[in-house]
Amino acid sequence: MRRFTVKIGYFYVDKSADIRFNITIMPKPRIEFTYKYLTSPQVCRVLGYGRAQLDERLKRGIFPEPTFVAPSGVRYFDQSWVKSVLEIIKNAPSNNMPADSSE
Repeated sequence: MRRFTVKIGYFYVDKSADIRFNITIMPKPRIEFTYKYLTSPQVCRVLGYGRAQLDERLKRGIFPEPTFVAPSGVRYFDQSWVKSVLEIIKNAPSNNMPADSSE
């Protein structure tokens, strides 16, 4: 069995030749779609939400489905989607209870 040394970051790891390395690459947005649509991180910045908050609201059906989902899994949103979500947020009931003023 042939052995070789692999540099991973700052560390050198001794590996045998029969080990296979699987590399997972995150999907990237396509250039032609980024001119017309917003991606999830861009929508999060516009709405002021984190990625987990956006994902949870999409999963629960609070927000409408993305405008377009690429085969790679990248979600794209158009301006009308953003406007409808901003309207949903504006009309959502507040979690803050009014202060009791009967003192």
